[in-house]
Amino acid sequence: DPDLWGTGDEIIYDEAAQSVEIVDLKYGRGVVVEVDNNPQLTIYGSSAAQRFHNRGVKSVTMTIIQPRADHPKGPIRSITVDMGVMRGSDDSLREAAARVKAASKGFVRDPQTPAMKSAMGKWRRENLNAGEWCRFCAVGGFCDVRAQANLELAQAEFSPAGDVVLQDPSSMSATDL
Repeated sequence: DPDLWGTGDEIIYDEAAQSVEIVDLKYGRGVVVEVDNNPQLTIYGSSAAQRFHNRGVKSVTMTIIQPRADHPKGPIRSITVDMGVMRGSDDSLREAAARVKAASKGFVRDPQTPAMKSAMGKWRRENLNAGEWCRFCAVGGFCDVRAQANLELAQAEFSPAGDVVLQDPSSMSATDL
């Protein structure tokens, strides 16, 4: 899909092994980036496999180098997938791109009329989901969907009377503590 793109920091084609490796440097230390199920790396890996398809590609290795983050697997983490798995990822990426394109058709940047505002409320309910991915969103500070999710999360910590609900520490595991 032409709307799915990115720039891998290093793309290596190994002709003897008929493999491609994508390397992505993450220099930050505040957010540890996982290599498994990483959509950004999947886009890079898929694009690189397509770039070298005429030379033959049997597998794609996707690598994160994050020297400043503390990760149990170390600063360099890789995953290798065969082309069958990569093609399945391609299908998932195409489906996701199609959903985004369909959703973007109903989006109105600055609704002026009550009908447009109502339509945008319906659009938000149908198309926006708050989650971990909201962390870096440019509109996260004034997104009503994210605000509602945060409110629900905060309310889970309080009783109906407003008292903070804390789990008994003696019943918690060391990890939970």
